[in-house]
Amino acid sequence: MNALGDIWDHDRIIAGALTPDGTFVNQTRAILEGEPLLSAQSRNTTIAVVATTAKLTKAEASRVATLAHDGMARAISPVHTQGDGDTIFCLATGTDTSGLTGNDAVTAVGTVAAVVLEQAIIREVKAAQ
Repeated sequence: MNALGDIWDHDRIIAGALTPDGTFVNQTRAILEGEPLLSAQSRNTTIAVVATTAKLTKAEASRVATLAHDGMARAISPVHTQGDGDTIFCLATGTDTSGLTGNDAVTAVGTVAAVVLEQAIIREVKAAQ
């Protein structure tokens, strides 16, 4: 992970750009106040893979990946900027035997994926050296 935006653990920044005194900038707030993005010329990206046993069509897997972006947006702000290459892929093995298919499977897997991705980003940052 190499996010351009700040990493949030619910209501507090846990990683991001720092001011000269060592406090977090809060890049979203700064942008809202008209300040330029600190790293606008950098090349950053966060890539994730959602792997599921659900039986999904190509279009359904794409939709799951779209839903999973909510988790990225909850953990990173700003996200999907011009300096980011943030992407999520979804892989589905089709081996699930629960009977959950179609829209129900997409909603269930996508919602869980968003929660898990948010947690994974936060856990990754906390574990970083």
